[in-house]
Amino acid sequence: MNDPISQIRAHFPALTVTDNGRPRLYFDTPAGSQVPKMVVERMADYMLSGASNVFGGFASSKKSTEIMIDAHQAIADLFNAQSPEEIILGPNMTALTFMISRFLGHILPDGGDILVTHMDHDANISPWIMMAEEKGLKVNWLGFNRDTYDFDLEALEAALTPETRFVALPSASNITGTICKAVEMTRLIKERLPEAIVYLDTVQHVPHAPLDVQDLGGADFASCSIYKFFGPHQGAIWGKRALLERLTAFDERYSKAPLPKRFELGSQNYEAMAGVSAACDYLAWIGREFAPENDNQYAHMTGRRRDLHKAMAWIQAYERDLSTHLVTGLAALPGIHIVGVSDPAHMDRRLPTVTFTADCALSSADLVRALNDENVFCWHIQHYARDLMTYLGLFEQGGVRVGLAHYHTKDEIDHFLKVLKKIIH
Repeated sequence: MNDPISQIRAHFPALTVTDNGRPRLYFDTPAGSQVPKMVVERMADYMLSGASNVFGGFASSKKSTEIMIDAHQAIADLFNAQSPEEIILGPNMTALTFMISRFLGHILPDGGDILVTHMDHDANISPWIMMAEEKGLKVNWLGFNRDTYDFDLEALEAALTPETRFVALPSASNITGTICKAVEMTRLIKERLPEAIVYLDTVQHVPHAPLDVQDLGGADFASCSIYKFFGPHQGAIWGKRALLERLTAFDERYSKAPLPKRFELGSQNYEAMAGVSAACDYLAWIGREFAPENDNQYAHMTGRRRDLHKAMAWIQAYERDLSTHLVTGLAALPGIHIVGVSDPAHMDRRLPTVTFTADCALSSADLVRALNDENVFCWHIQHYARDLMTYLGLFEQGGVRVGLAHYHTKDEIDHFLKVLKKIIH
């Protein structure tokens, strides 16, 4: 079996599940990916072979400690962070971002303003609006170009003020699929306002492309959810150590926990942490097996870190081909309107996450129900993208969102397009 995708798909038992003989099309990937068998096995092994709390002197506790340490190191490798102490793990990106917003509010000066965008998921908007309300900060909004589905640097520069204390940005959109100009935007912010804190939502970026926190234009935080990239329901935040050291976290009275434990209160989900490491080890396998052509690009890295970045570069290239096939196929269907980049020549500007509307008798919500009935798993998009959909004039209508991962194939896309055509006509 020399085909890489066949070997990759063999790692995912869920891809073989059928319902009354009908295969499943897991096109709900932007909301959460499927899980390789090794992740499940690693989590089960931890729980079945003796689970304990950390930092004890006995075998099961030592194992928990090792798992916790390696999970932080695995995400540090994935992000190319300087230290695992810069990695905070928790239940999901939303919960972690709300937590960080509480702590950041204590160190931001009173007065001034913050900047959020119409492109982002609400998890990178609401925490900061709440923080601003508590601090008496003004909330400014940055729109995006409705033709390019990306930000204009000139608009960003105009939106910044001498009083801007904090900026929240997406590195990729969970609706339009845009790979945003996050690095250029952050660099511009830091050049103009060196003390402003920049928080990046990288949830949609991390499953589809390499992320190097050393090359983010000076961003201070990057957040993600590990269940979006083949792991268990866990979230992760990278933060600059110097800034994390300034934050006063909630903790028990007698605790003097170092980084990152001071932000991970109480006993943690160690079985999920075992799955975090396994998910990264799975991706590293892809880098070793299928991406030798990326060796030179990441020659400055070693070990798992190098393999992870090689893997993500390989995944990005493969998924670009899938994106082209999906977008081209949708655009060929009468009455389909793609909310995002649709020019096949510009697939390097988007992820394989595609939202669309349809001119047909069905509403977007009803169209999704019809697709679900055909075993196409996808979502009706509205709530968590309220600001973006309102900005585009699509909130009442909503949209259909489908998304792919590196384990998908063109045959699956063709089947989806056939089913969609039958429903709308």
